Amino acid sequence: MKTMALKAARIAVVIAAAASLAACGSSDSTADDGLDTVKIGQFPGIVTNSQVWLGGDEFYGTFKKHGLKVEIVPGSPQISTAQLVSGEVDIVASNALSVYSLRDKGENVKLLSKLSTNLQIMLARSDQKIEPGDFAALKGKRIGVLGLNNQATVQAMLVGHGVDPSSITFTIVPDDPTGRSLLKAKEFDFYVTIEPGASAAVTEGFARVWMDFRTPAAGDLQKQPNVMLFAKSSWLDQNKDVAKRVQQAVQETIDTAKADPTKAVDLIVKGLPDGDTAAIRRLAPEEIKTWAGPVTQEDITLLNQIYVKAAKLAKKDEKFEEIVWQP
Repeated sequence: MKTMALKAARIAVVIAAAASLAACGSSDSTADDGLDTVKIGQFPGIVTNSQVWLGGDEFYGTFKKHGLKVEIVPGSPQISTAQLVSGEVDIVASNALSVYSLRDKGENVKLLSKLSTNLQIMLARSDQKIEPGDFAALKGKRIGVLGLNNQATVQAMLVGHGVDPSSITFTIVPDDPTGRSLLKAKEFDFYVTIEPGASAAVTEGFARVWMDFRTPAAGDLQKQPNVMLFAKSSWLDQNKDVAKRVQQAVQETIDTAKADPTKAVDLIVKGLPDGDTAAIRRLAPEEIKTWAGPVTQEDITLLNQIYVKAAKLAKKDEKFEEIVWQP
């Protein structure tokens, strides 16, 4: 398999914000208001991670209800996981592959919660004549992916349909606009991304949806855990009660949003004032449908199949009792 990585250009304002917040150090102490402070690292400004910040005082207020003051530390998956290892944040919201990669490197991290199932969408260039479901025809094609986690999903899809992933050229892109530009320029035949990028490409007319992994058409991959909360075992051991309350607050936020998605969308629009309001209102309801909850044995079995057996991006199968934190 041929994989080419494009050099990522970091956004200065995001890095500056992350560095500024991280400089304060990890905070599992009690604030002046009597609330336990927890720092959570995550990618900012998108619907995908809103299960966390919707628990803030100006939204559902679930963190305060559970005696918590959560500080969101913005950063990419790479930045946030590095901050977790260094102790600059307590918890990270990122994809499950990050957890497997950290554990492969000897970092004892564990999963707390599953924020969402699969969010990925595979686009075909409009001039590609390969019909959805014709997996054999993907041999020899060029597929752009928004990160290794997306690549792993496609590799698992290929293996599941008898196609050797080594017959595909994968290119990892640094961000969604770059990926869409390269698809439009015919550098890729297919591109795997998330919303709102997928809809933007389709609306512009140079792409069509080939596989929506959020739907039953994806088979078992529809259930693939995507965004997850995880932390170092050492922090969890020292802050068991706080970690349990984080789990409870996040689950309450998810359950509340799914019970009244219309209100949830209103709050997401309020929380993302610089976003495309019309696009958020159109796309957020589908995102909310993927919001999940506790990590299950089925989740770990599926992740082992994707990351270890199909994509071979992780070294060993993980056991539920070793990778999932039990309060």
